[in-house]
Amino acid sequence: MTAATYLFEANTALVLLGVYYFLFLKNETDFTFQRLFILFGMLCSVAFPLIQINGVTAIPSTSKLASDVLPEFTISENQFASGASNGFDFYNVLLCVYLLVAAVLLLKLIDNSVNLIMVLKRGSPKSLNLPGYVSFSFLNKMFIGSDYSSEDQRMICAHETVHAKLLHSVDVLFIELLKIAFWFNPVVYLLRKEINQIHEFQADDVTVKSHDVQQYCSLLARAALKSADYPIANHFNQSFTLKRITMITHVKTKLSWWKIISSAMLLTLLFAFISCEEVRSQKDISQNDEAYAFVEEPAEPIGGMDGLREYIAKNLIYPATAKQNRIEGKVNVQFIINKDGRVSDVSVTKGISLECDEAAVRVVANTKWKPGKQDGRAVRQKFTMPIYFKLDK
Repeated sequence: MTAATYLFEANTALVLLGVYYFLFLKNETDFTFQRLFILFGMLCSVAFPLIQINGVTAIPSTSKLASDVLPEFTISENQFASGASNGFDFYNVLLCVYLLVAAVLLLKLIDNSVNLIMVLKRGSPKSLNLPGYVSFSFLNKMFIGSDYSSEDQRMICAHETVHAKLLHSVDVLFIELLKIAFWFNPVVYLLRKEINQIHEFQADDVTVKSHDVQQYCSLLARAALKSADYPIANHFNQSFTLKRITMITHVKTKLSWWKIISSAMLLTLLFAFISCEEVRSQKDISQNDEAYAFVEEPAEPIGGMDGLREYIAKNLIYPATAKQNRIEGKVNVQFIINKDGRVSDVSVTKGISLECDEAAVRVVANTKWKPGKQDGRAVRQKFTMPIYFKLDK
């Protein structure tokens, strides 16, 4: 699997997860289920693409499971496409932009974490009084503004204790890390906002069971719109105060059984769609549609082997990062020539680096072929093409 394929599948899963949540679960009052659905769903979205199920397919025993191996293409550095000589590669440009933004977000998270750790060092094992109305919690520590009255501080302490017991800080850190990896996906930001709100709803719901509801809502109103200096912590004075007050007084209802079942089905379908990719790609191989390794009239590239070699030399770009790191070696690319001459099922069976592997896959996927024939009819044929990346000494 290439990095581009992983990002595509993971982000597709995240988008489907977000669409389902906002259509069917956003307005529910089962906060525990909502929280678990978002967290588990996001974890599955980024993990499923890493799990590849190579299921047993209906390939008859007469099918040739091996692949015909083409002559090795050894192309030295100065024979590669001109785009490699100046180091320009559009894919690498996108990769650099992605990594640059991710690095900035990571540095921001580290900076916020360091600031928070400095505050933690000044506090007692359980709590810390801060000036003003800044109140928040992180892990098992509570930070309560000294300007609140003693009664207000007791209610805030009860609220923040819920955050600590339910490990809400772990949720926040998990989503912050996902935001760094998938910073270009707006669904991650929307779900981050949702999980923060769910945290507050959960803490409010538990707190009002042991405190006067009107008094607690009054405290929320007085603490509304106060500034927050530690964004990775759980803050008592969040800006959606009116929504929290409404949710406190709202009658809680149980989640419909069909939504629970459909939520589980969604995750199951995501797993089947993403992780069982190999099964999907081979399901069309039946008794009458085998993928042969050797046929009577083998498939051949348009223009012959010399034309194929020339095409690869003109279009294969030696990745700049691989050149800089002095990476060279043989990449074995396996693929199938279909009945219409189209190339499909391109994969790397032996690689040397992510960049070189992806460059080899891209160039092979765009080659043109005449299909092979068996008993006078066009058939699918499997090939392995060795491409040797060689640097000039």
